[in-house]
Amino acid sequence: MRIIFALMFATMFVGVANSETVQPWQARALKMVKAEKQVLDARWKSPSVNMLHVAMQPDGGSRNGFAEYLCMMFKQAGGPDGLKSVYIYDPATYNAYKNGGSGSDIGLAACR
Repeated sequence: MRIIFALMFATMFVGVANSETVQPWQARALKMVKAEKQVLDARWKSPSVNMLHVAMQPDGGSRNGFAEYLCMMFKQAGGPDGLKSVYIYDPATYNAYKNGGSGSDIGLAACR
């Protein structure tokens, strides 16, 4: 019984130690991005390097322009200067990334 409790505690501790903290401006930006009608879901893939993953339905073309539009929200949310990235994926690829998989983006922007 003690071993099970110890393993559960260790697992909880490792999970907390590896989690990244989202800054207040990142939380505001994420809320703004998720409010967009075309966005199905969004999350900070890596908050420490300002990498945002967004899920949208593909329309057969590039979503780079929409990714650049989302970049503008970072400034509106009070984001600092420096590089930030927006990657847009179709829903299946987005879910694959959430579960450790990979795939190609349908839109990309490097925000400054």
